[in-house]
Amino acid sequence: MSKQDKRHKTHLTRPRLVPPGADEKEGARKSGSRSLLPVFSGLALLLFLGVCVIWFLPALSLKQSAEKKPAPASHDAAQQETSRSAPVLSDENDLEAHRLLDSWYSLQALLEAENVSVWAGEEYRQAVLLARECDELLGQGDSAGAVQSCRRASVLLKELEETKEKRFSAALESGFLALDEGDSLKAHQAFARALAIHPDSEQAQRGMQRAESLDEVITFLQDGLEKEKAGNADGAFTAYKQAVERDPDYQPSRDSLIRLQSKMDEQRYHHSMSRALSYLGKGEFGKAGTALQEARILKPDDAGVRDLQKQIARQELAARLDQLRAQVKGYEKKEQWQQAVTACSKALDLAPDAGFAVSCKDRAQRRLELDRRLQAMLSSPERLFSKGPLNEAGQLHRFALTVSDPGPRLHSQISRLSAMIELAQSEVEVMLLSDGLTEVTIFHVGRLGRFHQKRVVLRTGNYTATGSREGYRDVRQILKVRPGGEMTFTLLCKEPI
Repeated sequence: MSKQDKRHKTHLTRPRLVPPGADEKEGARKSGSRSLLPVFSGLALLLFLGVCVIWFLPALSLKQSAEKKPAPASHDAAQQETSRSAPVLSDENDLEAHRLLDSWYSLQALLEAENVSVWAGEEYRQAVLLARECDELLGQGDSAGAVQSCRRASVLLKELEETKEKRFSAALESGFLALDEGDSLKAHQAFARALAIHPDSEQAQRGMQRAESLDEVITFLQDGLEKEKAGNADGAFTAYKQAVERDPDYQPSRDSLIRLQSKMDEQRYHHSMSRALSYLGKGEFGKAGTALQEARILKPDDAGVRDLQKQIARQELAARLDQLRAQVKGYEKKEQWQQAVTACSKALDLAPDAGFAVSCKDRAQRRLELDRRLQAMLSSPERLFSKGPLNEAGQLHRFALTVSDPGPRLHSQISRLSAMIELAQSEVEVMLLSDGLTEVTIFHVGRLGRFHQKRVVLRTGNYTATGSREGYRDVRQILKVRPGGEMTFTLLCKEPI
């Protein structure tokens, strides 16, 4: 029997006429009043007849109305028709309410596992209240009302499930907005909601970390602003840097650090440029270049840096060329022609169009070549005793005499070569000894014939002399005629054939 049937049966139960609280004394008094029984019996009869009229008259009217309608096919059909009336509809609502409530509890369990109470808040509480209302209405037997409450509770819970990802995105957006506004509490609450939905979200975890350090970051930022206002740039920079290290994504700290960094870089840039110009004026090009490099690091594409770099390069080149020009003059004065050629070559490497370097290298190269030839000739004086080298020495001597501003070294070389040439061209008296039987001949001089001794005058040099005699082997001898007194040579054939 359903709850609806129980309520219907209760409604049809007749009320008791005697209150349930009557006791034995009351009964004794009634029995003691037997003289009044006929009176009460008459009154009871009248009351009974009234109740019957009230109770049975509507039933009789309903029966007459039913008789006017077509009669059912059978008694069973009438019972089936009666079973489809209000009690059946009540059972369907009851079942639907239980089904909806069971479904709601299942979905609630899933959402509770996903921390719905954290990220849904008041809306989830409303869904819980509606489900509780549904359950209470079922207990009261109001299945129709329970169905309505359960449906509303189910719709609200499904909406929470369907909007979970949207709520996650909204929580992230709200959290990051709160971070930008410097509201750590609001940011913390928003990221807590996001993490309740997706605990493994790196974005939400990072946001929560930022929210937890936001107050400290703002403290560093305020400290930096106060120090910067007081003129303590280094202290402000340290404070801004600490704020950025705590949260690199907090824009106010980054902006302050970048702004102060730019300001300090500008000051260092001007200081470095000033030092570079000062060193340049002193001709200290290395130090000027170092200072300029510091400025270039701060402003790599600055036009002022490029112009000063060109100015330093020009002045350094000019100074270097002047230095090499002075070195060349010193080497030429000392007749150190190899060193002079090297210095001129260095100048040409630095500036191929440097006029002094072109002329000095040509001049120094020619003097170096002359010096080498003279030294070679002077180091082998005996070569001049031959006709070819003697002629070469004469030409070299004449060329050396044409050099203007020869210098002590060249003067000495010319004098020595002149003496060697004069010595090579001097005549020497030579005594030749033989046996009177050998025929003597000196090449480039002539046949001297047979003799025991003969005096001849020869120019300094080397002569080839031969001797021949019939029946004897010929002889050959080199006569090295040198100045410095009379020279004697013996030439004769002694070995028979």
